[in-house]
Amino acid sequence: MHESYLHDAFGVGFDVHALYENEFNDQGSWLSFFLNKDYRQKFYYLYANPNFEPYHVDVQFSHAATGATKEMQGSVKYQYYDSEHTQPEFSSGGFEDYKITDDENGPFCTCALEFEVKGLGDKERKANAKISWTRDLKRAHHKLNFYYDRSPFHSLETANLKICGSGYLKYPKYDLGKVAFLDTIGMNHQVESALKLHFGKDCSTDQKVKIDGQFFTTEEQRLFESKREEPDTPEHYNPYAYYYQTCLKERARGINYGEQCLEYIRLISTVHGYHFHGKFENVSEEICIAFQMILSAWKSSITFFDVFSSQIKLFSIAEGLANLRLPWT
Repeated sequence: MHESYLHDAFGVGFDVHALYENEFNDQGSWLSFFLNKDYRQKFYYLYANPNFEPYHVDVQFSHAATGATKEMQGSVKYQYYDSEHTQPEFSSGGFEDYKITDDENGPFCTCALEFEVKGLGDKERKANAKISWTRDLKRAHHKLNFYYDRSPFHSLETANLKICGSGYLKYPKYDLGKVAFLDTIGMNHQVESALKLHFGKDCSTDQKVKIDGQFFTTEEQRLFESKREEPDTPEHYNPYAYYYQTCLKERARGINYGEQCLEYIRLISTVHGYHFHGKFENVSEEICIAFQMILSAWKSSITFFDVFSSQIKLFSIAEGLANLRLPWT
């Protein structure tokens, strides 16, 4: 069986002719084996024929019959912006990225990468993408922007596909004096984050996804830290108590920031809890289902529900397990 891939999308693609020994000792298609048989049928076949006994594999690279691409051009550009230069913004109208305005943790800098690819031939195909990362001096505030725009690739497409994304991650402002003296009980460790993604024919009126999230210490973490003065035993191991007490022993010997003290600071600044709240707008059911399947792999409580109209869907994720810590630990 002969199959062709990617010709309609890219103007070039692969012609694949792959056969294997079928159940009845005839030649079958590998594609039909992977796509048309269920898991039980595959298991029974591989149990009887673990070597799979391939007959023939032939892969050829070829031009499309119509709309062929015959020449490729591409470019990559890297740019760096310090605090004295304007941060790069999106070129797509109607989409506003998150702004970073405070500079309590030092000046900001931005690294940006731009990609452009053009396919020439019977049909012109163009795609360009840009990604930028902005952070402050102490790496306590991060922002990531992403922009993608491509012309119609498939024969059935009539409009450009655009994707605009912006997200940020912001750590709380720490009192470093309290951290130095290990006065950390009750300290705020909550990390704020947000992400918005617009895509479709434009970045303003088509499909939209917005997610707001918080990372925080769990009740178990706060309980362990509150009992750091109590003796640590193998039967009731408390890592907070172990590293705190060994840190005090180090400081008694004049080692203020030894290995154990740094490990304690890393431990108290690591957050394991999270909560996300998001909204889909004008998003297809296929994307909602795919998103739900991805999140279902997490050990979380997930709730999906519709509000207002069939065009808006909300979801929330209850507390789960994460592993996020201070950027400088």
